[in-house]
Amino acid sequence: MKEIDYSQWKMNLFYEDENKKIYIDTASEAKYIVYKLFSGIEVMYCNFVNNEQWSVPAIFEVPKYFQIAYSHNGALQLELNKGKTVWCDPGDLYIFHDVNRRYYSEVLTTDFHGFHLIITPETIDSETSAYFLKYFDLNVADLYKKIQTMKPVLKLKSFDNAIHICEELYENILEEMIGVIRVKTIELLLLLYETNINQVHIYRNFTKETIEKTRMAKAYIDANLEKNITVEYLCITFDLTLTLFKNCFKELYQHAPYEYCLKARMTKAAELLEHTNNDILSIALEVGYVNSSSFARAFRKVYHTSPSRFRENKLFTKFQ
Repeated sequence: MKEIDYSQWKMNLFYEDENKKIYIDTASEAKYIVYKLFSGIEVMYCNFVNNEQWSVPAIFEVPKYFQIAYSHNGALQLELNKGKTVWCDPGDLYIFHDVNRRYYSEVLTTDFHGFHLIITPETIDSETSAYFLKYFDLNVADLYKKIQTMKPVLKLKSFDNAIHICEELYENILEEMIGVIRVKTIELLLLLYETNINQVHIYRNFTKETIEKTRMAKAYIDANLEKNITVEYLCITFDLTLTLFKNCFKELYQHAPYEYCLKARMTKAAELLEHTNNDILSIALEVGYVNSSSFARAFRKVYHTSPSRFRENKLFTKFQ
């Protein structure tokens, strides 16, 4: 069974030893380090900036595989299915299987740091399979079959156990602690193997245009906390349907638009209470409330105390 040919992504092999392979990107001269963990299992450390060739549609020859990818820092936008965009933000864990086409991709931040754990089940030798079964009761072939029943691109959110393992895995990749990387890889695969992934919150795909409009709406909220902003107004302003906007906003920011606006306003109010001498009504007006009583009710929802008591407690703490 053949392994993945990275030269299809314009990556030339520069160095290889028993533990790793180093590739150089021919377009950007970026360096990619691929660590060999087990037969059929390797992890690629990603530390890259934008690359013009990524925006060009392409088809690749790949064996049967699945890929677990994690963003530690930076945002990556992928269009692997025509018209459907996956937005990979820090702390996101996503799984691909058998994807052989790219329509478009782009790094949306200065750079991107993370890893891609790449598994080609048919290239895992019998000795490795037996080892996984004997000591961990882990069957990678069965995990692959489970993943195959799902969409080609899955984005798992609110999966704290997996995120914790991914962070540890990422930190040990930086230190090139091969033994620990192997242990954490087994731990991550075992967690996915034993988890009913259908019960984990799975990201919905939205078009690139919808995501961009939703992010613009969020930026508008952040810049205009003093205004009376309604969801309906945002939908009209950014040309989105109500249901689509609410769904996309909650996927991207883990809160409904109203909840996000409330928390953003109260966060700013708390900062003003702590760091300024402005009276309560002035602060209320700065965060979109026309009187102190409605502001106090909203503040209590978030901080479980009144604005004046919050300020007193902060001042008391400072002088202790």
